[in-house]
Amino acid sequence: MTTAKLWRNRKERKDWARRLRSEDPGLEVVHPHAAGIDVGNSAHYVAVRPDRDPEPVRRFECFTADLYRLAEWLVLLCYKLNTFC
Repeated sequence: MTTAKLWRNRKERKDWARRLRSEDPGLEVVHPHAAGIDVGNSAHYVAVRPDRDPEPVRRFECFTADLYRLAEWLVLLCYKLNTFC
């Protein structure tokens, strides 16, 4: 099984990275209140929209207390926005 690259060289890779960090990376927002969660073996990374929090990407360990902190952060963001998440 081979994976296709999104870029052909270093310059294209840098351009992609810069584009994804920009205000408008060219991606369609399907649900504006959704968070992206990268679930790993030793840590979870959670990302929300940059206008939702001063620190929009956070890292949480996999221990129970850290997962409670993750949930509390997401609930706090819902209360700030006065929305049901």
